Amino acid sequence: TLRHVVRQVRQATSVQSISTASETAGSLSVLMASGQTYAWQRNGTTNKVSFGVTTADSLLATGIEEFSLLGYASDGTTTPEVPRDIRAIRCQVRVELPRESGGSRTVNSQVWLRAW
Repeated sequence: TLRHVVRQVRQATSVQSISTASETAGSLSVLMASGQTYAWQRNGTTNKVSFGVTTADSLLATGIEEFSLLGYASDGTTTPEVPRDIRAIRCQVRVELPRESGGSRTVNSQVWLRAW
């Protein structure tokens, strides 16, 4: 999930919408150079993340306990109020580890939109 988001967001020209940073069932939509809108969304009830063109309607991953996003302005530290002013996104994903009792793994990455 994290790798998929990073690879696609790099190619985006702008952010259309992004969930709040405190939302663990995050959602994101970005505008691509082709004019298509790519969308991701986590369902907090099923712990599934979906992806799609225009709407997030195809299963991307299961077992995702957290999918949170935070957008940054071009200075890399300020969080803009308007999605179109976002130039970088920090994405955090947490999964439960099935072989460990109560174990989980959290990974995160920051990606810059290359085409802004």
